[in-house]
Amino acid sequence: MTDYVHSSEKDFSVWLEDKLSILNISASHLSREIGVDRSTVSLWRKGERTPKAPQKTALAKYFERLKVDGFNSLIR
Repeated sequence: MTDYVHSSEKDFSVWLEDKLSILNISASHLSREIGVDRSTVSLWRKGERTPKAPQKTALAKYFERLKVDGFNSLIR
């Protein structure tokens, strides 16, 4: 399992972009689900920022509900 918390921003952005594409999830939908602004998700997707601790927890819980592998590392 890849630990995306301790990976580079590029690795996280690639992973996130890939999962959103595969699962057909829009940035708007993800932002509503985890309670962040859509522009924040956009910055993550571009690799310009990575999620902070509360956002990591929200992301982990969201993707866990979707049964996406490799995301429990976000809550560590």
